[in-house]
Amino acid sequence: MYPPLNHSMDPNVPPTPYYAAPPPMVVTTQPTVIVVPQPAYKDYLGLSIVNMICCCLPIGIAALIFSIQTRDAASRQDAIGAEASSRTAFILNMVALGIGICSHIIWIAYVIYVSVVVSSAVSSYYG
Repeated sequence: MYPPLNHSMDPNVPPTPYYAAPPPMVVTTQPTVIVVPQPAYKDYLGLSIVNMICCCLPIGIAALIFSIQTRDAASRQDAIGAEASSRTAFILNMVALGIGICSHIIWIAYVIYVSVVVSSAVSSYYG
């Protein structure tokens, strides 16, 4: 595709013009991909761990299991399974939280009661 050679060595003869053909038009397209956003389901994993450690161990373990199942179902794009596991994890976390708060309040009341009874017994004995 080089310009044709001008065999004339005469400086008064203009060189032969070079006309290159335009390159062929090649259009490459990508297939259209439509991404449907999946709703994000809350897995309550952090709340499950806190409930397991601080509130109610057995129910916290069950909530942790359902939290992990929520993540697994969401990664498999199983919307029904993720929603069901998320709802179960939430309910178990609320039950564990309620039991934990009630048990902590009862424990604090018991400690206060025992300390009052012991201090009154000691003060009446030595008093």
